[in-house]
Amino acid sequence: MKGSPNIRKVSISPDTSTSPDTQSPPDPAAVNDLTITHASGLTRPPTHGITAEVKAILARLSLVQRRKFERASADFPTFCQDWERKLHERELNNLAHINWQRRAGYETATYVAYGKVDACETKESAKGVPIGKLSYQEYNYYLAGKTVEEAKHATPKLVGRTNTLEIFSWDKNRWFY
Repeated sequence: MKGSPNIRKVSISPDTSTSPDTQSPPDPAAVNDLTITHASGLTRPPTHGITAEVKAILARLSLVQRRKFERASADFPTFCQDWERKLHERELNNLAHINWQRRAGYETATYVAYGKVDACETKESAKGVPIGKLSYQEYNYYLAGKTVEEAKHATPKLVGRTNTLEIFSWDKNRWFY
């Protein structure tokens, strides 16, 4: 996906202010008249409004979501490094497979190169789904020379730059693209 030119560098650090280790467990006395069958629900629904039992279950579910996010967030910087490596490999492939064209007596070609990853950050959606955002710049270069060999050794001319924002989702304990 293409992003806006207003992307800024953001460093990643896990949010420890709401660490699961600092949250207090639900009060067992608050769930004394409730039987929990498994993590997905209750055997007997509450009879009035949002009760302490429901709040306790919701707190437990958000803890699971929090742990999921923390795992995803911890894995994303490695994913970003791997993505940067893949961009470099793609650039080398682009250079190895340049399509030369003869124009006005010159051999010409364009190719795409990639900058370093500028930003690598994770966000948590409103539903608790980890989202990874990665940004970098794509550069379009133009080569020209009397011969292909001369053009290959010429200084590439920058003819375009695109700020790129990639958005990834976390599923099944890994980042997808």
